[in-house]
Amino acid sequence: MEEHYEFGGEIVWRPTDDYVRNSRLKAFMDQHGIATFEELMRRSTDDVEWFWRACCKTSTSNSTILIGKSWTLHAVCPGHNGALAAN
Repeated sequence: MEEHYEFGGEIVWRPTDDYVRNSRLKAFMDQHGIATFEELMRRSTDDVEWFWRACCKTSTSNSTILIGKSWTLHAVCPGHNGALAAN
């Protein structure tokens, strides 16, 4: 059974400042000089090739990058054993 999400509903969880500060997403943004989530969204959609290359370079040799919820994509980053997977 596929889950259905309604956008614009009540936000049920927000990360603490400490959680955000120590997240891999924040580390990725800092590494690429990206100050806000909106800027990350803009850059990742304006330059998709840059985004995926940056993900491959940032991920560790045994990491999996998870994207999305209801579909799967497997693409091995050149030069390392990690995989990109969207579930």
